[in-house]
Amino acid sequence: MADTHAIPRGVMKFLEVVSVVSSLLLAACGGGGGDGSSSGATAEGLWLGSTNNSRTVTALVLDDATFYVFYSASGNPAVIAGVVQGSGNSDNGNFSSTNVRDFNVEASSVLTPTFSATYQPSQSLKGTITYTPGGAVTFTGTFNTSYDSTPSLAALAGTFTGRVAALRGAENASVVINGTGTISGSGTSGCTVSGTVTPRAHGNVFNVSLTFGAAPCILANQTSTGAAYFDAATKRLLVATPNAARTDAVLFVGTKP
Repeated sequence: MADTHAIPRGVMKFLEVVSVVSSLLLAACGGGGGDGSSSGATAEGLWLGSTNNSRTVTALVLDDATFYVFYSASGNPAVIAGVVQGSGNSDNGNFSSTNVRDFNVEASSVLTPTFSATYQPSQSLKGTITYTPGGAVTFTGTFNTSYDSTPSLAALAGTFTGRVAALRGAENASVVINGTGTISGSGTSGCTVSGTVTPRAHGNVFNVSLTFGAAPCILANQTSTGAAYFDAATKRLLVATPNAARTDAVLFVGTKP
């Protein structure tokens, strides 16, 4: 240990000032010996749960804070009823958004609620979606560890049959995804779709771009982009792609053999 009595008083004073300034800078940068468990911990993940009005929920919060909350018809998990979509902010166990759109295919309308939630990273997410008028809907979700898996085009590839819906209608559809991520499909109305699906760099989620053919497609000659989640255990695919103006969205739920 150094002999401080040998250091001139002026130098000692300077060193004390430097020490204080260094401590303040370290604290401002998040240092100081803490465990860091709350620093950078966000609501990112796949959350599975249900609402207080008997709907099942599959919620995706991505690494860029974009979120998709798929919800089923009340009491019928097999029927997609809509998706709540937006971008938010995680802050020490709280998540909120003010640019929310609820693409409600049951009501054939776009609603503009507010969204807030509390979360425990990689454990639980408790959300409140508030409508004016209409009151609030709450949901509770549990983190699903499949979010931590690497998205695989090889596992995703196949032919999916299911239901496609937008605000102005719904129909049965078949969608083919090949091993390079190319999409082709058609509905019972004769509407055709093409597009691409690409794995995201973080999280077991895919980016999706869809381009629709001419009429009778509801979004005729339009392109919409969004996200998809593939549940490898059930071979079920969920897709949500809002259009650029966020005035409509195409939802697809399908399974493959």
